[in-house]
Amino acid sequence: MRSVQTAVAALCSGLLCVLALNACESVVPPDAEFASEATLAQLRCETLLDPGTATTPLTIGAVLPMTGTDGKADARGRHRSRAMQLALEEVNQNGGVADRLFRLRVCDTGGGWVTSGEEAARKLATSLIDDEGVQAIISGGSGDTLAMQTVTRPRGALLMSVSATSMAISDLVDDGLVWRVAPSDLHQGVVLAWLAKQALADSGGKSVAVMAIGNPYGDGLSKVIGDHLPANAHSGYVLKGDGSNLESELKRADGDDPDVLVVAAPATMAAKVVAARAKHKNLAAAALLLSDSAHNPDFIAGAGDAANLADAKGTLPGAPEGPAFKTFRSRYISSFGDDPAQQSFTAHAYDAAWCLALAHAWALGKAGKGKADGKGLNAGLGQLSDATTKAVTLEPTAFSPMRKALMAGTAVNIEGASGPLDFDASTGEAPSPVGIWSVDAKGSFVADKWVEVVDEGGKQQVKELPAP
Repeated sequence: MRSVQTAVAALCSGLLCVLALNACESVVPPDAEFASEATLAQLRCETLLDPGTATTPLTIGAVLPMTGTDGKADARGRHRSRAMQLALEEVNQNGGVADRLFRLRVCDTGGGWVTSGEEAARKLATSLIDDEGVQAIISGGSGDTLAMQTVTRPRGALLMSVSATSMAISDLVDDGLVWRVAPSDLHQGVVLAWLAKQALADSGGKSVAVMAIGNPYGDGLSKVIGDHLPANAHSGYVLKGDGSNLESELKRADGDDPDVLVVAAPATMAAKVVAARAKHKNLAAAALLLSDSAHNPDFIAGAGDAANLADAKGTLPGAPEGPAFKTFRSRYISSFGDDPAQQSFTAHAYDAAWCLALAHAWALGKAGKGKADGKGLNAGLGQLSDATTKAVTLEPTAFSPMRKALMAGTAVNIEGASGPLDFDASTGEAPSPVGIWSVDAKGSFVADKWVEVVDEGGKQQVKELPAP
């Protein structure tokens, strides 16, 4: 068996290996017995953007779930990696930084492999840094990001997440090396509680059930929602990652007869909850609220009858409807044919790649001889939110003047496709509006309105915003 694995692995590269190995049903995934971090990276990483050998490239790594356990492409990873590719293509078309162009190296944490998820994320990040010298890595969700920072931070590399919203990230002692374009769930949780209270007022109900995945993302959201609801109005139900207790938790929640059901779980799991609740009388009658993880076509596809989503509302950090998003959306559709508005955090992925490119301009400096390591990139990211200057939207024509300013030591003020990016350099994160969405009769996501969370007299309040 091992010789067969080795032979198949030798013929494969990157994501294609998943498909080849799945075609051989008797072949165990090759990382089962012998793969080192370096071997794992060779099998599961591919160069999505290669500027050639004219100059020494500036490599940005990305570690994302690119395939599912069935070997099919993961829609999240596909959309987000394409958004990064588009951003860096635009940067390269405008000359890159210091006569060096950007290379994008994407690694897959998904697929039907023995080593997957957070363990794969750690190994892949380690290999990108130790074997390929990568100093800037883009990550996905909260679990992978928290896992990866345990290997990126000690190595002095910078980690930027496109979709990690866990509040645990805010409290990391990270030496300035963990950033995110997605805001903390502190805001999303407050908005979900606000929506729940509205639903209770409309129905005259009293109780809210929060069914959440048992990880930092789900645990954090459930806590914030509970903290912002009236006393004794909140009941929590924790879903295991493998979904083995889903039916028992549904039965338990149905027995408690909630007036509102909030689901905070990965798209496929959230879809199973929504599809199954029709079999439970009390849950079927409850108002349905969903977190950002459900803003994914896979959720709609798995949720069953369209009637299951007729009255559902969801939240999504960011306000991807402004001028920068419209430019990005048009260019994305032209390049790839898909609509980025139908997949969560695609605009954030575009912004993350742009931000890292601009950070390289600051780090390399006027002569282009500076050090673009984690420390230098951290300093560069801290120069992108100068409120004393006019905000500039992230689009191709804006890169050259911003590169010039940053290389000369002048800060800039950016506005991304995902919304304002007013980074707090001390925390590496930016506040953000929260969008409220629904699903139309055609099975597409629709942005209904945007809100923001503000502090008034020590209390967090939700205020509606005009459409971008």
